[in-house]
Amino acid sequence: MPSLSLPQRLRLAWSAAKLSGRNFQSKDAWESLEADVPFEAFGKGSLHEFDWYWSGVSKIKAADITEICEWLAGCEGADDKALFRQDDFWQHPLTFEQLRRGDCEDHALWTWRKLGELGLRAEFVCGRFRATPDEEHHHAWVVFHDASGSYLFDPVIKNPGLAVRPLTEAKAAYIPHLSVDEHFQRKIYGGYLDSLSLFRGSARSAYSELQCARILETIRTLERRITERFPASGLSRICAELGLLTSRTEATIERLRRPIWVLRIGAVLGVLAIIAVASGLAVFGWNGKFAVPSLAELLIASEAAVNELILLAAAVFFMVSLEKRFKRRAALKALHRLRSVVHVVDMHQLTKDPGYTAVTPTASSPERDLTRSEMGRYLDYCSELFSLTSKTAALYAQHLSDPVVLDAVGDIETLAASLSNKVWQKIMILDTAHAN
Repeated sequence: MPSLSLPQRLRLAWSAAKLSGRNFQSKDAWESLEADVPFEAFGKGSLHEFDWYWSGVSKIKAADITEICEWLAGCEGADDKALFRQDDFWQHPLTFEQLRRGDCEDHALWTWRKLGELGLRAEFVCGRFRATPDEEHHHAWVVFHDASGSYLFDPVIKNPGLAVRPLTEAKAAYIPHLSVDEHFQRKIYGGYLDSLSLFRGSARSAYSELQCARILETIRTLERRITERFPASGLSRICAELGLLTSRTEATIERLRRPIWVLRIGAVLGVLAIIAVASGLAVFGWNGKFAVPSLAELLIASEAAVNELILLAAAVFFMVSLEKRFKRRAALKALHRLRSVVHVVDMHQLTKDPGYTAVTPTASSPERDLTRSEMGRYLDYCSELFSLTSKTAALYAQHLSDPVVLDAVGDIETLAASLSNKVWQKIMILDTAHAN
């Protein structure tokens, strides 16, 4: 934290306190709140208001994002200590254009300005980058929005395909603290709260919980492996679809963990209305409006009252469980798609018979153009896909306590394990035949 004046510290603390109330249950690092954040809070090198970085006329004209990436590819990363003999120094974008050397803030400030000049909604973001589960370091990047969605732009990455990625896919490795948009409006993020020692006690362990980002990274690696060995295969497209589902999983889980205030308020109002009606009827009867002339009629009235109480209790239960059932339906819908992926993978390995060379094919036999070694690799990839699908499903069990959702996750894991065992039996037959 840079040196801030007392009023600035109070403003920042007030914004953090308001955000913590919203962020406490979800623990979402990307949960944000517009706040009056002083520019000095962004880093030691932040010595000017952000409109200063937009002053002057740029000599680099970029017509689109591709040209921005091409120009950045010719820039070099350099430490401020080596360039300016300072721990942290933020260059003006025009200075960066001349030197074409700088650290992450210099790259991000220039990119932020260029995206804004293209008319895009762009935010300069300071925070942390999680290189590995145990390694995080300070970093700066840009988030921009267009008609197709939101994207994260890391300008220090020279490969355009990796530098610009959908925000839902890239956000797991980036922990935002503070941001400023093209209109110089600032935000504070849940990642800033996590950086404070007050909130460190609730940080998640990298080795006791499944990490969605790591699962997605493994799926992307598997997709490349399948594509390199079996170009244009259906299995690679299945892997790509699984990667898309996994990239949406973390956002879906975070949404399901948050309270749905509309349903909660509606449930409370519904319960209060039921209580008010029941109380009104009870008071009306207590005032003697209902006379019971005989014991038989008293018993009949008591039975009717019990039935009414049961119906009222059922109505109260319906209202109270409304939010839970809404979230359960959303989770089961996502898990159903994962279960379908398992079945589709099984269909692809169905015709991969290790003993096909021992029989004479018929006119209706499927084409089998794989060698024994290729078939072994293909079946191994299928087994990995079964495992990764069940791990994606396990993310729901890790963060949601609904017993119906837990049972659905268990069913997917059981299905994937049984089909994987069938695949490994084929692999063992292949290995035995090769040894003989």
